[in-house]
Amino acid sequence: GDAVIKVLEEYNLKVEDIACLIPHQANFRIIQAVAERVNMPMDRVFINVDKYGNMSGAASIVALAEAVSTKKIKNPKLTLSHFLIRNLFRITNYLLSSIIR
Repeated sequence: GDAVIKVLEEYNLKVEDIACLIPHQANFRIIQAVAERVNMPMDRVFINVDKYGNMSGAASIVALAEAVSTKKIKNPKLTLSHFLIRNLFRITNYLLSSIIR
């Protein structure tokens, strides 16, 4: 919840601006608590922990891929993902270093 609030504040966004929230898929109660903390309606929160359980580090990227493939993300308006928040910088650096070589 705190990471979502921090990103929203840093980029001057409101919850209404986020089309889909893809939190880490730890367990349903935690996901529900995060949604409640940031006042995000559950119909805009992607959940797949009920299908796969907590897959640790793979949970967020699998959820993101499934959200795209099932058209939960119909328009890449704004999607807030735990994976993207934590790893975007790392991935960007990796890709840039691969291209530069």
